[in-house]
Amino acid sequence: LAAAAIIEPMRGVLWLMLVVGELFSCHVSRRMEYDADHTQALLAGSEHFEQVSNTMALLQVASNHARTDLNAAYSTGRLGDDLPQLIVSRMQSLSPYRQEILGWIRGEKTGWLDTHPCHADRVRRVAALGAPGLFRNQASSKALFRDFDALCRHATQSLYRGLMGEELTKLKLVPTADLAAEQSQDRNLYNRVRGFLQADLAPSRLLFPADDCNDAPPGIAQATYP
Repeated sequence: LAAAAIIEPMRGVLWLMLVVGELFSCHVSRRMEYDADHTQALLAGSEHFEQVSNTMALLQVASNHARTDLNAAYSTGRLGDDLPQLIVSRMQSLSPYRQEILGWIRGEKTGWLDTHPCHADRVRRVAALGAPGLFRNQASSKALFRDFDALCRHATQSLYRGLMGEELTKLKLVPTADLAAEQSQDRNLYNRVRGFLQADLAPSRLLFPADDCNDAPPGIAQATYP
């Protein structure tokens, strides 16, 4: 009993130290993000920060969808040869949902245990700086590379080798443009069936209509799949 009376309070003290340490660590991490934003604003200007941040957020969402597309292609023994191109293609397919996605991102709040500040807090801090920027150039960043497309394909293959090793030799690398077009067609067909059935469709039992099938009759709700 005497030992328990000593151990239990010490466990409470250790738990409190853990919480305080976690709070401090997360605070430092958020400060580092703010410092990085500050440096970016000094170089490129505060006015462009939100635009760049919005693009990065959309690319992150597109990247998540691109991974789903790669999983679908992998199940057929194929992979796209240019992952950055697939992500950009996915971002373009999400353009109808751009404002909805950005609205959700802007509505996030920074929590005590978050390692990164939320989008709105970062934009607000950078806007308060009013930094004019030191570097002005409207040229595409691709100009920094001799052959950007080749570099993307090389980096994609390096990523695949790091993740799959020898298994990569059993898969077929196909042009990403062809893969993206094929998956876009599948999504469109899925939307047509889903709209015709008024969204009463089980994803595990997909039925794709023939190319010459009629569109859903007028008045039926058209559900979409991004």
